[in-house]
Amino acid sequence: TLHGPLLQMRDDALMRHPQGPTITVTGTQEFVRARDMTSREVNEHIALEITGTIEVPHYMRARSFGTTPGWVLNVDAQGRPLANGTRTVEFLVRVPHSAINGPPHGLVQYGHGLLGGGDEVRAGYNGRIANTHNLIFFSTDLTGMSTADVPSVLQTLRDATGFQAVGDRLLQGMVQWVLLARSVRTQLAALPAITRLGVRVNPDELFYSGISQGGIFGGTYVAVSPDITRGHLGVPGNNYVTLLHRSQDFNGYFALLRMAYPDPIDQALVLGAIQLHWDRTDPVSYYRHLSAEPFTPGQPHHVLLAPAKGDYEVAVFTNEIAARSGLGIALMANYDRDRQPWGLTPTAYPHRGSGVVLYDFGNPWPAYGNRPPMDMVGNSHQRPRQQLWHDRQLVTFLRTGEIVDVCGGDGCRPD
Repeated sequence: TLHGPLLQMRDDALMRHPQGPTITVTGTQEFVRARDMTSREVNEHIALEITGTIEVPHYMRARSFGTTPGWVLNVDAQGRPLANGTRTVEFLVRVPHSAINGPPHGLVQYGHGLLGGGDEVRAGYNGRIANTHNLIFFSTDLTGMSTADVPSVLQTLRDATGFQAVGDRLLQGMVQWVLLARSVRTQLAALPAITRLGVRVNPDELFYSGISQGGIFGGTYVAVSPDITRGHLGVPGNNYVTLLHRSQDFNGYFALLRMAYPDPIDQALVLGAIQLHWDRTDPVSYYRHLSAEPFTPGQPHHVLLAPAKGDYEVAVFTNEIAARSGLGIALMANYDRDRQPWGLTPTAYPHRGSGVVLYDFGNPWPAYGNRPPMDMVGNSHQRPRQQLWHDRQLVTFLRTGEIVDVCGGDGCRPD
């Protein structure tokens, strides 16, 4: 019930496209490190951006909710997902200057933030990591919770029945991520734009890195991906209904929900019903299938979770729940100087396998209770990805599977 639809869609899609769908390049743009006499734009880290498309199986059928058009899972008579034609998926590839006539570069698939898009891979910190550590980044939207899905999300707040369009589309989005990774791994190296610049691709290095929403769904994605065995989950969490009340991101949405469902009991029932749809892609049940019970027996996957203390947007304690649930996720040493999560014995560095490293920028823990933090000391949600020491920990883990201490033996805090 939880995992069957996604795994069936994944397996059917890869049976149709063992090498991934054919990449069609729709555009290229080259950059220079500094302004010169050419008309090319300047980018300190990125030398080439490729835009393209792949044609993927579409497992959805159209269904309107109220006045909002949407999509739900297309199933056969036995309730199994059934392909319903195809759809075109756009993607981006970002090649750093270090790759031009340089050594072979690994591949990193990037997962974007809340209701955003694949173009967030253009963020400067990704370029810095790529150019410093010989990596090529690529990305696409997470269909189901991308900018294009905002109308469906807003419709849900007026009538929760419409959340089916969000939950079902997330299954499609996960399959598209799997197919894009396979296509990039098998086809990128031979693209004319790549060979012309002397870029060499190392297909044996294929990783995942996502932040916020991408950090959340990254746990699910790494568990179901047949190609990616290690991933970095930036400022992540799990169990969306647990996260919503504890996030300032949800304040505006919750105001709209109260207008349609003024009774607090109705609100609780609505959120519980919504979670039943979310469960099929929420990492709350997929973490177990990273290494404790991998979907492919004998092939464990691992993730580095890097939350930020006092995060106003994603509740950090949900990672502690995962760590104490017997899933093979360690809580790393020097987790916090203010408190030690109950039931957990810290794991010493270095550690090979999944683990949680808390990044502390001075924010206090939020007050107890089912509500968002209100003490506006400063949101730490954006901070870990800006740190060079975070980059070193991230890349070391992706390449070696080992979580190392980059913070001087006293936890990852600015002092």
